[in-house]
Amino acid sequence: MNVFQRVPFDQRAYNQRVQTSPCFICEMVAGRLASNHIVFQDASAIVFLNKYPTLYGYTIVAPRQHREHVTGDFTMQEYLNLQRVVHCVSEAVRVETNAERMYLLSLGSQQGNRHVHWHVAPLPPGVPYDEQQLPSLGWRNGYLNIPDAEMVALAARLRERIQGSLTSALRPLALCILRRGDEILVFEATDPTKHQTFYRPLGGGIEFGERGEVAVVRELREEIGADITQVSYRATLENIFVYDGQRGHEVVLLYEAEFADRSLYACEQFDVMENGAIAVKAMWKSLRFFRERRAPLYPDGLLDLLSTHSPRKH
Repeated sequence: MNVFQRVPFDQRAYNQRVQTSPCFICEMVAGRLASNHIVFQDASAIVFLNKYPTLYGYTIVAPRQHREHVTGDFTMQEYLNLQRVVHCVSEAVRVETNAERMYLLSLGSQQGNRHVHWHVAPLPPGVPYDEQQLPSLGWRNGYLNIPDAEMVALAARLRERIQGSLTSALRPLALCILRRGDEILVFEATDPTKHQTFYRPLGGGIEFGERGEVAVVRELREEIGADITQVSYRATLENIFVYDGQRGHEVVLLYEAEFADRSLYACEQFDVMENGAIAVKAMWKSLRFFRERRAPLYPDGLLDLLSTHSPRKH
């Protein structure tokens, strides 16, 4: 068992900081906070070591998007996807620390630490019963002063364990092809590791029990507040990729559609919303832009598919 000295915890200063400072999880996601040791992150979740751990291996799992209600701000599928991450992280921590018991819980407050997060806390063997459970998670006896080098090494070991189980997920997507002559509507994003800008049509995950055509209509309404019509299936593509250093695997159902409101074709840009906040921008891009390889268009194979289908007339 790892033994580290405990140091006092200033609860009053901590409470004041979390109630008056910007959301520290959002700051971490944005790359403006480097004091926590990040274990793993992908397009939907971030995993990091507790900065003030009361137990060795104490880890936090949070969605990258700022969400505040542990169930109310998630669809069933989004919640289940995050719980898959929690499960994988818990197993990695349990094995790494030889925990006698794993504690999983979501805490937080609307007055501070509003960003939803799950605590993954490993209880080591040999802790007296009256010091287990909630007493083991509190700061009454201070927190473990773990050297930075050990935190770095622990994060690396957990990362290796987590990646093997999380990167095997197969994600079903429904994407929408909206054309304006030789242009298509795509959103712009950047891979934070490669520093590479790429583009993809609008749409998103297919929820359990939801048909692809229903999903693509729902996603367009949620993302840009637009209704689409004349929805027709075009093809299925398989997309195996690396984003932010992590492998991903998607099966993509492609649908072609038209805006129900024809005036939207005159708009040059759209705000793409996620949970009431602007996440990315969508714009029209010509197929020539992608043929000239000025930026990648995903999923793989989409450009070839679009080049063989004539655009609809509006």
